[in-house]
Amino acid sequence: AGEVDAVLTVGAAPGCRLLPIKWASEGTSLFISDSKLLTLLNFVADKVDILSNSWGTVPLTRWQRRVRNRFAELARTGGRRGRGIVFLWSAGNDNCPIQHTTSVDVPYTNGWEGRPDGSQVWVGVQTARRFRDDLVGIPGLMYVAALASTAQRSHYSNYGTGIMVCAPTSNVHKYWRLTVRGLGITTATGEVGSVTEAFGGTSSATPLVAGIAALMISANPELTALEVVAILKQTTSKDLSF
Repeated sequence: AGEVDAVLTVGAAPGCRLLPIKWASEGTSLFISDSKLLTLLNFVADKVDILSNSWGTVPLTRWQRRVRNRFAELARTGGRRGRGIVFLWSAGNDNCPIQHTTSVDVPYTNGWEGRPDGSQVWVGVQTARRFRDDLVGIPGLMYVAALASTAQRSHYSNYGTGIMVCAPTSNVHKYWRLTVRGLGITTATGEVGSVTEAFGGTSSATPLVAGIAALMISANPELTALEVVAILKQTTSKDLSF
């Protein structure tokens, strides 16, 4: 949603408006319950065309049926235009699947733990054999993975069944073991006149897809949310090393 005049930054959907939602949190921990998520959905039900979410957990993400049903309902009939809301979710940066059951242990943490002084201490990786997200498969809700400038999956990006699309972002190595190839993308920081190349991960890829979806709706306001999702799936490149 960059400025229309392009004096500072150029967004995927210049001139579109943002409606920020602030969660109760402490550090990197978000306090999101079923009731709080329902409160959010009811609040934005007639206010937005797209809802971009750069948060989540692995290996298990569980929501009550009433929450899942509300997502499905709003994807069809909600939104500012009454044509549905496009729900976008970052797939996560844990280099693991989001919807998979296996007989072997799959790591989903990098094994390092941050200290207050900024240092990293090795504590060992956590593993799981069952990965599940209750929101996977809801029509109109897309999980977004990360694509590096090398045209390959960003090394940290979650993957597999449940991922619908990937979008360009960084390939910064979060495992502190070796250097990987790839350039970051330049984004605004929120401060006047300031930009950064440090905002990466699926949390960066997801709002970019949101911008592209907003550009599509700007060009054709008659599109339903389900049509926007279908067009995104149909027109993305399929010939990638992912």
